[in-house]
Parts: sequence; C-alpha cells; structure tokens
Amino acid sequence: MAFLRTLILAAVAAVATANTVIYSGQELLNGWQDASTYSVTNYTSGAISVASQPYGSFAVKNPAIPTLSSYAGIQLDIKGDLTYLYASLQTTHDNLNSNGLLIDVDALNANTFTTVLVNFTTLPLTEGPWNSISFQVADDPSYYQIDNIILLNVRA
Repeated sequence: MAFLRTLILAAVAAVATANTVIYSGQELLNGWQDASTYSVTNYTSGAISVASQPYGSFAVKNPAIPTLSSYAGIQLDIKGDLTYLYASLQTTHDNLNSNGLLIDVDALNANTFTTVLVNFTTLPLTEGPWNSISFQVADDPSYYQIDNIILLNVRA
C-alpha cells in the first residue's frame, strides 16, 4: 500500500510540473486560443502559417491560466525569412504588454525549422494576469511558420 501511495504521489508531482503543449499538429490544444493581430493564421498545413502585416503579431492566449510568469518559458519551432521578431507577454484583461525579448532572427532559417526558447525569467514582470504571449514583427510584411509550441514547466 505504501508503494502504491508513493507511486501516486510521484505521478501527481510529474503532472503538476509537466510541460503544456499549446500547439502540435493542426490545432491549438488545452484551452489555447489565437489572439493574433494584423496577421492571418492558417492551421491546416501541419504548422501554423502566419502572414503578418507591418507590426502584426502571432499571439496565443489562455484565459484559464492565471499568469504565464509562473512558467519557465515557451519553446517553439519557427522558420521564415524574418528581419525582426519580438516576443512579449500580454494581459488580455487590461491590454498591458510586458517588456519583451528580441529573438535572434539571424539564427533562423527560411527553409528549415529552428527551435527557439523564450525564457520568462529574463523578462522583468510586474504582478499581473499575463495570459497571452505574442510574437511581433516590425515594419515589413512577414511570412513565417510556427510548430510545436510548448509552455515549459512551472518554475520552482
């Protein structure tokens, strides 16, 4: 009986700190919703195709998550010929944006996916219900693809 209890507690702990898949395949999962602005997104090609107007963004939100700042970060695969890509957290409750991180677009490839990690611990965040993450382009129209979006486990 003690072994079974230990096994159950270990399984609960593993689930509590497990990564959350936001997108894989052809749909957003686990309550995530598209919150993109000035962008057209297509979910039918096996990866998310994003066509952004100048200053457009690809964004996902999940109202059920109290704050993304309690997570370690987000990982995604991206490909495209981008001149600028900026990641930030947002709150859909009062339209606040966090300070953001400039993604090294020189490391990206137009033809093959590159895994990108956005580390939330490097974002100086105030308290708030950060429930959306946004990837914004600059003043050029941009086309890129995103796949395998994963919210990384809760910080200790």
